[in-house]
Amino acid sequence: AATLDPRSAPLKAGDQVLISYGPRSNDQLLQYYGFVEPGNPHDTFEMSQEAFLLALNVAVPYDPPLLRRLRDAELTAPDAKVFFSRDGADARARRIARLLLTPESEQVDGGKQPAAALSSELLVLRALADVARAEQAGLGDTQVADETANLSAKAATAAVANGAV
Repeated sequence: AATLDPRSAPLKAGDQVLISYGPRSNDQLLQYYGFVEPGNPHDTFEMSQEAFLLALNVAVPYDPPLLRRLRDAELTAPDAKVFFSRDGADARARRIARLLLTPESEQVDGGKQPAAALSSELLVLRALADVARAEQAGLGDTQVADETANLSAKAATAAVANGAV
């Protein structure tokens, strides 16, 4: 009999053995193990910050001199990445979008927090959803992008319901 987990009982012939593949995206599961998991909570995609800036400018054009805000916020690492998941865009992507798309007077904590004006924060969330949709469409899979867009809509609805308008 084999014991895979020292805390478990010994296995007998015919016992079912389960393994964990760990927190892997569908891309990794498909590439290494030949399957994907519907609704995988670890399904993410990454973009270089440079590609993200270009895609963000397509979604909502911003004034190129505003890129100085990224330098001032120390967000200019040449190899930086941003990530999108079913939970939406990561903190770096949200902050960059806020710095570039929100008037300085409405920025909170250097773009780390939602914009003071709901309309500005909604613009940021919609732009991030548009970037996610465009990137995922290019990959031939819109599920994560659709969920990101739905999260943006839910955030907007919650803000209205909480009287933030």
